[in-house]
Amino acid sequence: GWTRSRWCLPLVVLGLVMGGPVAAKFCGDDVGGRDVACACGDVLVSDLKLTDDPIARQTCPHDGLVVRADDVGAAIEIDLAGRTLRGTGAGVGLRVLSGGPGGARIVSRGGPAALEGFDDGIAGRGADSVALVQDVVIRGSRRDGLRLTGRQYVMRRITVDGAGRDGFALGGAGFEVTDTRALDCRRYGYFVMGDSGVIGGDGAGNIAERSGTAGFNFMGAGHTLVACRANGGRKDGVALHAVGMDVRGCEARDNGGDGIAGVGGRVRLQDNTALDNGGDGLRLRGPGLIDAGGNRHTHAERQGHQEHDIEASKSNLKYANTPLREESSG
Repeated sequence: GWTRSRWCLPLVVLGLVMGGPVAAKFCGDDVGGRDVACACGDVLVSDLKLTDDPIARQTCPHDGLVVRADDVGAAIEIDLAGRTLRGTGAGVGLRVLSGGPGGARIVSRGGPAALEGFDDGIAGRGADSVALVQDVVIRGSRRDGLRLTGRQYVMRRITVDGAGRDGFALGGAGFEVTDTRALDCRRYGYFVMGDSGVIGGDGAGNIAERSGTAGFNFMGAGHTLVACRANGGRKDGVALHAVGMDVRGCEARDNGGDGIAGVGGRVRLQDNTALDNGGDGLRLRGPGLIDAGGNRHTHAERQGHQEHDIEASKSNLKYANTPLREESSG
């Protein structure tokens, strides 16, 4: 078990952060051998499968759960079991300080769960914060739906609807995001930083619709963007400020600005479609840009006229049939 002195200070700190009296307790399916139901603001210290826990019936004034599994020998699993956690516009639905070695697994068996009305839906930082988020719907976040930084975490089958800033704010290295949607987010549907993220896959792409600034905004190096859709945004569909990227099989339509735009080096483009946007279909600048074929787009001055491939923009793009890796090593 945990000693009183070891845990007293963290609970006091959490109470001060929440701006009210210290009411949080430890909860989870195995708290010193006991199953302790979770309520709003509690500190989750073990695996959890939500059933009739009070948090599934309450509206939380601040955080939903604070996950702090420091003393467990393995990463914990949080099964939201199709339940809904509700907030009042403050705090984080799941604030993950530590999920155990390698990070917590946040899932929902038996149907998608929902996090509604928090400042951020899920937030975590560090290699041991979050390993997996799957089958969750996040609605009405005042700031971000998910805000995560870590290594090699995975996100699948997630919808963020109506975030006040970004749907997915992601950083770190080697993370993977597939089969997700960001709808009506005020700034970016997806704000991706760090390096070597894989955003999408064949048959499991990600969708941004009606974003305020850009559907997908990339910074960093070595990311892969596959089978994305960025439609109906106020400004650009896909904004790139990165190097060493591979962008393939994406669609950008009906955006107020450009379809796919930005500045970067060694960006490889293949089989992308950027049509019916308010600006150019493809507008990229930088060294070593590669057209690997199959790209279709229109220029702003040619909207409504014949579509053409990327070679028509040689002033902005270096045309090449060699793979990016061969090109950069030459």
